[in-house]
Amino acid sequence: MSAPVLLLSCYELGHQPLNLAWPLAALRSRGIDAVAVDLAVDEFPRDAVASARFVAISAPCTRRCGWGWRQRSG
Repeated sequence: MSAPVLLLSCYELGHQPLNLAWPLAALRSRGIDAVAVDLAVDEFPRDAVASARFVAISAPCTRRCGWGWRQRSG
């Protein structure tokens, strides 16, 4: 599983990670190779993280949802 864009979701209180679905669909509709991983059910993809050019982490909380962004240089 290697793609230039990797979307990671943390625990969603037993719900599907829909907060990954809309950005994944938007990226793919523009021809961008992206992969989503639900860390509540899948293991942390170390190799995918290491090879991705961009990793986004969905970090929901009880008061608001936020996306943590870090662009890899190079």
